[in-house]
Amino acid sequence: MPEGADAAEVVALGLNALVAESAVDRVGVAAGDRVVVRGAGGGIGVLATQIAHARGAEVTAVTSSPSRGDRLLDLRAARIVDRTAAVPGEDFDVVVDPVAGAEMGRYLKRLRDNGRYVLCGSADGPPAPDFFEVMLRDYHKSPTVFAFSLNSVTPAGLRRSWRAVTDWWGKGLLAPVLDLSVPLAEAEQVLGLLERGAPFGKVVLLPG
Repeated sequence: MPEGADAAEVVALGLNALVAESAVDRVGVAAGDRVVVRGAGGGIGVLATQIAHARGAEVTAVTSSPSRGDRLLDLRAARIVDRTAAVPGEDFDVVVDPVAGAEMGRYLKRLRDNGRYVLCGSADGPPAPDFFEVMLRDYHKSPTVFAFSLNSVTPAGLRRSWRAVTDWWGKGLLAPVLDLSVPLAEAEQVLGLLERGAPFGKVVLLPG
């Protein structure tokens, strides 16, 4: 990691960086892949966007507002898609999804042959009841769907992921995205912001 890194920045990476790196690694994102990241303005999404780019992928970031889109372009996304608009028309090699919810099937349909879909969160709840029907309808494309949890990663795997994250950070290929840093006494106000999905990236509570 960079010399003189701030403790709050390290916390802003934390578990979210491990989830993002492990999920991107699980689906083997590599140079030349076309990757779409759902919830790209969230804690996992902002890091998955950067990590996929660091691996040489072209990243389409799905987010909720133009201002978030501008910030994601600064974080090396190649293209921004408004989450309220239609699902991107082109096909992708990989979908990184910390959101889940009713839109999963629509993104699954956008996978190319032998595409990979990694579910690494469920901010919008479970998929629609017909999700597996969508999978069966597209079985001829041989998609692979991973349901990923950090709980399944070995200690050695976690150490490897953290080394990768801090190495990219040190090289300037990845940056913590710290939206707010507030005293612990103001935690209740922060919870309201989180419930509305307002923060971009991470919120860190400071002791004392």
